[in-house]
Amino acid sequence: MNTPSIYALLVGIDTYQPPVTALKGAVNDMRAMRDFLQQRATETGTPLLMEILENEQATRQNIVSGFKTHLTKASADDTVFFYYSGHGSQQIADQAFWGLEEDKKLETLICYDSEPDGFQLADKEIANLLGQVAKKTENILVIMDCCNSGSATRSETTRVRSVSINDLPQRVRPAESFIMPLNSGSAQEARHVALFAAQSFQKAKEDIIGGAYRGIFTYSLLEVLATAVGPLTYTDLMRRVRNLVMQRTYDQVPQLYALESGDPGRVFLNGAVSRSSNYFALTHDAKLGWVIDAGSIHGIPDQNLSAAPAIIAIFAEDAPETELRDMNKALGKATVTEVRPDISLLKPADGLFLDTATAYRARIFSLPIKTLGVHIRGDVAQGIALAKTALANDTQASLYVKAVDTPAEAAYNLIAGSDAFPDQYYITRKLDPDSQPLVEQIPGIQAASAQKVVDQLFHIAKWERLLERRNPNSNIPSEGVKVDIYHATENQIVAPEQGGIIFRYKQAEGRQAFRIKITNRSGRRLYCSLLYLSPEYEVKADILPQKQGGVWLDPDQEAWANDGRPIKPGVPDAFYQMGKKAVVLTFKAISSTKWFDASPLAMTPLGLPRPSLRSESAADFGDADYSSDDWNATETAVTVERID
Repeated sequence: MNTPSIYALLVGIDTYQPPVTALKGAVNDMRAMRDFLQQRATETGTPLLMEILENEQATRQNIVSGFKTHLTKASADDTVFFYYSGHGSQQIADQAFWGLEEDKKLETLICYDSEPDGFQLADKEIANLLGQVAKKTENILVIMDCCNSGSATRSETTRVRSVSINDLPQRVRPAESFIMPLNSGSAQEARHVALFAAQSFQKAKEDIIGGAYRGIFTYSLLEVLATAVGPLTYTDLMRRVRNLVMQRTYDQVPQLYALESGDPGRVFLNGAVSRSSNYFALTHDAKLGWVIDAGSIHGIPDQNLSAAPAIIAIFAEDAPETELRDMNKALGKATVTEVRPDISLLKPADGLFLDTATAYRARIFSLPIKTLGVHIRGDVAQGIALAKTALANDTQASLYVKAVDTPAEAAYNLIAGSDAFPDQYYITRKLDPDSQPLVEQIPGIQAASAQKVVDQLFHIAKWERLLERRNPNSNIPSEGVKVDIYHATENQIVAPEQGGIIFRYKQAEGRQAFRIKITNRSGRRLYCSLLYLSPEYEVKADILPQKQGGVWLDPDQEAWANDGRPIKPGVPDAFYQMGKKAVVLTFKAISSTKWFDASPLAMTPLGLPRPSLRSESAADFGDADYSSDDWNATETAVTVERID
């Protein structure tokens, strides 16, 4: 069998035609990326087919041709990589595009010959080119070290990789000049992963790093890739890169975009999932000291509200998941000294030496929170003992779950064998009959099975904590971000009944669909994320536009979940067969005055209880004295009832 290849198109432009200002680090970045790819391909035996476009070679036509004649040669198993380092900008949109662009401007890449008389390469054109490549393979990575807003500098060496639209000749490019039909849609039609140097309103910068001009984003990206042991998922990669960039500059937060919710878990330039990202990144900030990329939004208790500080266990940067579960393998511990919405500050234990130039992995060792009470019982005495031992020995699960002696103290039950399900572990709610498992049963009364059911309890406990999470001291009103449920086809809000918002349906008639919109009513600009918490203990954190985990909303600005497409709720067959004819879907909006990473909040669904046809899921997404840092959350519940 042939080894899958990498088809790469790398573009770096320092030299531009007036009035576009020159850059100094874009070509250096492109060459560094070229060298990295060549070294990686040699080490792994991966065929690398690469085209390089540098300065005057990077004309608009040559870039377009690179897509059409080079990248489209890839087959289904191959990986396609497009890298651009240079100026970004905006362009006044032709009236034909006004329906797609509220500000009547197109985001663009400035090619070598774009100014003063040529055309820039517009986002709609890039989307069309990616669409052509996606017909051959869905393994597509795009990296852009540029921006498209304004021009400003912080020092004599810092340069911004953008050209203001006001600094370019004011002309409207005719729609017929675009390399696309006007109804070809957007980049979301082509499955790909994209890594961007900054948020859309921020500036991507270059500066002197390591003795030469380099883009801060690309330099940090390659630094992480070069020092990592083993493959990195896109989520892992960007969490580390984001920390490095935010240490090296200001107002620049790199972004990860993926069309498919599972794609951030794929391996960089490989397309396979290899390791969990269920940990925090610990890095050293020159001003703040040691910092982890999780704050009160992510469940770290506010120091002013908890009786004791959280304790964090620190592991080596390359520690595998098996070691992260064993606190005895930790390098040492650190105490949380300050909790902010998006980050927490730590003080390492006395005598623990940490290299300020190194990134570490971190997991919670001690957490001052209320645990989830679980009553362990069943027909198999040995099974009960194994489950209690597994919970007691699991230092992670024990932070969230506690075995209690009586059913009255418990929120959940762990059953070790019963008449209904002999030789199986399973979990029920306190008030449910023992014959109604909540999630998939674990076969076999043995130590390995006991650990699996404890893992399920750990998952459920974290899900419950997220459901309850809010900020009681927030100055953002609880309804500052409003979540509205709309009818599927009518521009009308669904009126709640006495029991809340309820959708009833008969299986033969099909599910009723609805749409969800969030609106910023707070009177201030907020970063907003919308989470879907399912009855299968899933958390989806990417249902807002562009699947980036959140969006910035100005006052009274709105955003539609699922790109405005209807969501079809239903009662899973497995639940219905057990007599559960209704489920509750929860949509939780989290809003903050600062950007935060919502991806760590995502959780995969637990398996449905057996027997199950496994043909349905609970929701089908189809295709005043304000503090400087603040956040809050609100929930909207939707009840779905099957009335056959």
